[in-house]
Amino acid sequence: MNKQSNTISNCPPDIVIVLSRPGCLTEAGEWNLVHNRNIALARDFGLKVVLNIVARGDDNSVVPQHLRNASYPCCIFRHKTRFFGAYKASYNALSAAIQNRPKAVILSGVHPGTFTRLLRTRNISAVYDLHGAVFDEIDEYFPYNYCKNKFISAGWGLSCLNSRRSDAVLCVTPELAEWSKTYFPMSEKFVVPCATASSIDSWAQHESLRKHWRSRLSIPESAVVIVHSGGLGVWQGTKAYFRDLSSVLRKIDNSIFLCLTGQRGAAENELRKLPGDISSKCRIDNVPASDLMQALCAADVGLLLREKTITNKVAFPNKIDEYLGAGLSIVTTDGLPAAARLVRHGGLSGWIMDGMELNLPQDVTASATLPQRQSNWHKAQVARKELSYPNTLRPFVSWVHQQG
Repeated sequence: MNKQSNTISNCPPDIVIVLSRPGCLTEAGEWNLVHNRNIALARDFGLKVVLNIVARGDDNSVVPQHLRNASYPCCIFRHKTRFFGAYKASYNALSAAIQNRPKAVILSGVHPGTFTRLLRTRNISAVYDLHGAVFDEIDEYFPYNYCKNKFISAGWGLSCLNSRRSDAVLCVTPELAEWSKTYFPMSEKFVVPCATASSIDSWAQHESLRKHWRSRLSIPESAVVIVHSGGLGVWQGTKAYFRDLSSVLRKIDNSIFLCLTGQRGAAENELRKLPGDISSKCRIDNVPASDLMQALCAADVGLLLREKTITNKVAFPNKIDEYLGAGLSIVTTDGLPAAARLVRHGGLSGWIMDGMELNLPQDVTASATLPQRQSNWHKAQVARKELSYPNTLRPFVSWVHQQG
């Protein structure tokens, strides 16, 4: 077991989070979701939080810097084997949580969920943290290998059998809360969308950041900037972006495509396939997570195309909150209801594509005009406040105070 260097309070925590999500060992989307919510629980509601991470490795493995810098105690419970070792480490992480007698334990990932019953026997409230329709997504993630599918399904099934006894479930969208009724019929449901810690405090700051980042990225002030931010996986719709990029940039006057991604090499390979007059209208940069929302201020339109799958139907990508924070117009599809709902009913500027074709209208240039940008930024901040943790976590925190 690795512990970070932060001093751990002798006071028992209100909430212990036990998770087996390797993404939290890197300072990326998964970590941002967990970390920002933990900060809100402590800062906005005064709850004492401890994070126990189950991860592969040994006790000599280096504790990542972002865990050492966290403002709350973090522990890593290591295992060397993927299946049985992970369950043993999860049990150890949960046993450590029980010793502290918290009001509730939030379980995240397939392995911790298996031990929900252990919490019930100690009269500690169990909360299952749903990031997706996990028990139905197995066929989407592993359709290529039947044996592996069945092996992994057995693990998910074991977790499902036990985790469905949770006292409460955290869901990122109303669609996920509805889906969870099948697997968690007796659990309280709380909808808490993903939110980021970054913010742009004023319109004046937004414009200052826009000018700075456009200069840094060699983008003219008059250009209409269409941005993709994040990875380049198939599920992120980037195949459609690059396929339709030539026609979009030729149709929209004075337009530029900006790709903010950690997969710079993959993005450059895609751009090499484009005609020279199109590739010259593209920019690629790898921006640290702490600067991402500021860099997005250089753009006018944010891309969020998703196919109609069970994964996307119930998802709330961090990107939604980041685009709102930068005041961007959003291009999405009905495959991602969380984003489509904001465009269709939230009063935000944006477009809902018909399927996975990036067929932007020519009047997208209006989104780059000063009046439209300012109007959309203010509307986006209203929407973002409604989705913020101080607002969405309140019912859950009230429930936690009633436990124990």
